[in-house]
Amino acid sequence: MADGLAELLSEFQDRGELLRVTAEVQPDFEIAEITDRICQSMAPSPAVLFERVAGASCPVVTNLLGSEWRACRSLGIGSLDEGVLRLKSLTEPGRAESWLDKLRHVTQGSLSRPFEPQTVRHAPCQQVVRLGRDIDLADLPFLRSWPRERLRSWTHSHLHLRKPDSSSTITGRLEVLVRDEHSLLIPFQTFDQFFPTWHDSRLASQRVEVAVTLGGHPCNFLAQAALLPPGWNPLAVAGLWRGAPLEQVKCRTIELEVPAQAELVLEGYVDPQDEPERLGPRAGPGGCYRTRGVGLVMHLTAVTQRANPAAPICIYSRFSHEEYWINQTVMRLGLPLIQKLLPEVSDWSAPRSGSRQNTLFVAIRKCRPRHARQVLSALWGLAPQLMTRLIIVVDEGVNVHDADAVWRSVAVHCEPGRDTTTYSGPADTPDPGVPGSESTSALGMDATRKWPGEDAPEGGPEDLVMTFDIQELVTNRWQDYGFPTGTRPAW
Repeated sequence: MADGLAELLSEFQDRGELLRVTAEVQPDFEIAEITDRICQSMAPSPAVLFERVAGASCPVVTNLLGSEWRACRSLGIGSLDEGVLRLKSLTEPGRAESWLDKLRHVTQGSLSRPFEPQTVRHAPCQQVVRLGRDIDLADLPFLRSWPRERLRSWTHSHLHLRKPDSSSTITGRLEVLVRDEHSLLIPFQTFDQFFPTWHDSRLASQRVEVAVTLGGHPCNFLAQAALLPPGWNPLAVAGLWRGAPLEQVKCRTIELEVPAQAELVLEGYVDPQDEPERLGPRAGPGGCYRTRGVGLVMHLTAVTQRANPAAPICIYSRFSHEEYWINQTVMRLGLPLIQKLLPEVSDWSAPRSGSRQNTLFVAIRKCRPRHARQVLSALWGLAPQLMTRLIIVVDEGVNVHDADAVWRSVAVHCEPGRDTTTYSGPADTPDPGVPGSESTSALGMDATRKWPGEDAPEGGPEDLVMTFDIQELVTNRWQDYGFPTGTRPAW
């Protein structure tokens, strides 16, 4: 497994899954347009390394995890199925447990605790250090991707902060936007995990120390986007996936620790007296502008980096292969953890046509009438799925990675007046479907076969299935009919 971004890029190049652009490119729009065209015209689309970015001191890499193979290599596994089996071996201790024991394991994060990061004294991310007046964000490769964006940003960064008067650290994947040469804007929403810390610090008139990192160990790219129970440390989950703890190092100017393998680290603080500022339009998953939202001002105290860093940035668009494969990977690897709480869930997936915030397909082992409704309620009760606007539940055996198979189950087994339910909750600020509103509703659909007691004929419509003897007859006589061997149906 690669230990850093440079090693990962070298592996990608050896396999022919990395394009190097040596011509100078502009950070405003040009990098995004090139990446978008590559994603539209090539499948699988390669990662793209822009070696010379105008005005920037280091290169930019886009579409880094834009294929299944590259996502798996970042985790040191051969396939997502292998990753799921590895996690199941770690999360299933081989002894009988009550549901309360399972809940306690998940909520306390005990499965990931042996893989908590280890602190080191020296790290690659601090090979170059800039303090005070030497800080200037103008020479770092922040990008604007689409015409209506007003501010440059990093979309692939990770935010780390410590609660005031506490040793507890919060970390997560988040974009940051450049406010000026010495400060950033950090988007936040009233229901996300960062809001309570900011709110408490504002009441106590205490600064919140914050660090923003870019890059790091390849496992960390995916762990920061993972669907985790509350209280779980993404860095520990990255160690769980890797099979060994990651390393972290103490920041130079604040009391925080950050991943030692990061490419760039921005250290600073949020002043509780600063009012949140409007962000303006910016690109989001699914290929739409996010026109609402506010950000907290982060004042920088230090910039540290590797001697030769590269900035991995995700380009949001309708054709973003990277966002799709990040979603697929974290959902597949998150399945064993979800099954600790909901053992009836056999598989789940987000279709390519929408981000996981918009649409989720879930397959269950149905055990009782209205079981699907119980699963819907449980999923909306989990923080990672709080914003999912459409969840469709199907029977185990329906391939949730095949959108046609899911929609066929909807057409055959879902009667809208009987099998749909809605949920009302907070609106995701980036959500283009609910402009100007702080609340929204979500739709759940029960597309499972109906049981007695569900106000439907037992079993519902019966599938058309040919008898085995006729199937064997036609298979054995296929060449007698004059058809070419290996003929497959058109759909």
